[in-house]
Amino acid sequence: MSKAKTVLKTYKVYSAETRPLTNRFTQTIRAGLAAAGPPLGPLLGKYGINVAAFCKDFNEKTSNYIKGIPLPCIVTIKPDRSYNIDIRKPGMPYYLLKAAGVTTPQIYKGQSGQITIKHIYEIAKILHEDPYSYYQIHELHDVCKQVARKAYKLGIKVVKEIDPVSYGEYLKNKKMYLDKKEAEQVARMEAKLLRK
Repeated sequence: MSKAKTVLKTYKVYSAETRPLTNRFTQTIRAGLAAAGPPLGPLLGKYGINVAAFCKDFNEKTSNYIKGIPLPCIVTIKPDRSYNIDIRKPGMPYYLLKAAGVTTPQIYKGQSGQITIKHIYEIAKILHEDPYSYYQIHELHDVCKQVARKAYKLGIKVVKEIDPVSYGEYLKNKKMYLDKKEAEQVARMEAKLLRK
């Protein structure tokens, strides 16, 4: 028993404030929209990085991307408080939702959208060619399977061909359905608040 007590006494316990900072962190930042506000500003302030200079540098580096694309970034901080930004490609859900023409995955029962097998192949090819990607070590066929599985989880149906006219009508009807569901949910919440 005394051995356990001495081990516990020598073991350092760090709180959130006293924990030593590592020299790198990962953060998803929207392309061209880095700002000094939360969550990025306080995170950079912890490391003593000039927030305005970082935002300007990041926005400059991502100027060739479409504004607003969520980009995973790894920021490495050097001892002299300079930094290196390693910008990666967006994740698989971003590509799937863009290909399906929807902004968010399914909230209610049913499908979010539809994509073709060609979409699956093109997304898998993008992920497979990324030098930092986990998917680079797999065969392209396996990456296609993983993309199809992720599409299913997001509520996106994979079909052989899509008729643009009928799919446009489907998306319009889906938007009306989701607006109706959202209005019902807001009404339920208001009714609940009025009861109290």
